[in-house]
Amino acid sequence: MLYTLSEVLKTAQKNSYAVVAPDFFNLHFAQILLDCVEQKHAPMILSFCDSKYNTFELDDEVKCIHLVRELSVAASVPVVLHLDHAPSIEVIHKYLDLGFTSVMIDASLRPFEENVAITQKVMELARSYQASVEAELGHVGNGSDYLIHDPSDADLTNVEQVQDFVVKTKVDALAVSIGTQHGFYHASSELHFDLLERISTSTSVPLVLHGSSGTDYEQIKKAVSLGICKLNVFTDLFTVYQQATKKTRPVNLEEVYKLNETCRNEVYKMFNAFLEISGSIGRASDFATSLKQK
Repeated sequence: MLYTLSEVLKTAQKNSYAVVAPDFFNLHFAQILLDCVEQKHAPMILSFCDSKYNTFELDDEVKCIHLVRELSVAASVPVVLHLDHAPSIEVIHKYLDLGFTSVMIDASLRPFEENVAITQKVMELARSYQASVEAELGHVGNGSDYLIHDPSDADLTNVEQVQDFVVKTKVDALAVSIGTQHGFYHASSELHFDLLERISTSTSVPLVLHGSSGTDYEQIKKAVSLGICKLNVFTDLFTVYQQATKKTRPVNLEEVYKLNETCRNEVYKMFNAFLEISGSIGRASDFATSLKQK
């Protein structure tokens, strides 16, 4: 069943859990993720980054996206088809035309007023498609960029700007920077829970945690208890998938089948860990059947 980000996160926020948002990069990976949430009866935000490095099994990426959308519609649990970290309105327009029900505009490196203005334009466009919008305030960088324990304070979300940003943009979800990093960590990250508490107090908009991979599970649980409603995860899932593909070099169809099963099982284990700490297992039943599919 296909839902918008707003529909899914409002339900999660009301019931005090988070929804996991893994990125997919090919059809096999998307199918594994969908199979897992159906087994666990959990909602999911199935995310995609517009990148030349995606490795779809077919040369036609648009056809592959359509296939993933069809699988999402056919799923027995709520699924949001979400565009992750879009750098421009042009990219967002492309994926809204492809049937995405949610988009993220990432203007987090722009000055505050530019971030607001760009997000407002994206909101206007997305609303014409009945889609949801996520924006980012503060900047979650890459772990490989940080040579010290933590990103600088300048990258963290300015709590004084949160309410102003939300009121001016009317975004459906807000990604905040509280100490996590994308990709691989050089050192374990300590989240700024005092900052998260202040942000949660200042706004009722659902909050998003990027960079969940590599973050201590107990810290993620605490972040969810303090208002995080969406957990972005990719690196940990991709790593176990890639490691599994290297275990054997198949020489016949039986070995190909076994290798695919190994990849599936390894991703299941890692993904299930994030589903558990998010509190979303078994929560598909929270969603009213009367909500329209897109």
